[in-house]
Amino acid sequence: MASRSKLSSICWNSYIKSQIASSNFEGVVQVWDVTRSQLFTEMTEHERRVWSIDFSSADPTMLASGSDDGSVKLWSINQAILLLHLVDVSFETKRSKYWYN
Repeated sequence: MASRSKLSSICWNSYIKSQIASSNFEGVVQVWDVTRSQLFTEMTEHERRVWSIDFSSADPTMLASGSDDGSVKLWSINQAILLLHLVDVSFETKRSKYWYN
């Protein structure tokens, strides 16, 4: 498993034990299959460094990410699509926990 940029956050999926998510200083979020040592999916829609990532406890196929670009994004990792995009958030995105059910 490799990243093109310096890692900024890492998070294990508590329900799908073979998955780990990472984010980097270029705004890329990646989900890895650690049993196969392969990239599962990659999301590149953030414009700046991603500080926080967290899997949903209600749906382990969903992942939230918070970035220096002032946005929080909610992803479907199985479909590799953006489900929700919050912009100009007024809270600090460096320590976001997953909140969406």
